[in-house]
Amino acid sequence: MPKVANYHQELSKYISPIVEKLIKGNSLYQVKLNQQEMIEMLVELFGQFSPEEIRTITEHELIRRIDKILVL
Repeated sequence: MPKVANYHQELSKYISPIVEKLIKGNSLYQVKLNQQEMIEMLVELFGQFSPEEIRTITEHELIRRIDKILVL
């Protein structure tokens, strides 16, 4: 279980700045989304992937995927 917690912490550190930047850059996100809730939801979602799978996703692709999820 500690490995899962560590992995989720790593994901949170990786995802948080991306979510923060996307929310700051979109007024609709600022009005409609809670940043911390979105980070937690994304950590859970991306936590289903192995660390190796996450590492294969480029930062640009991850930003694109997160943006698409936030739109929903």
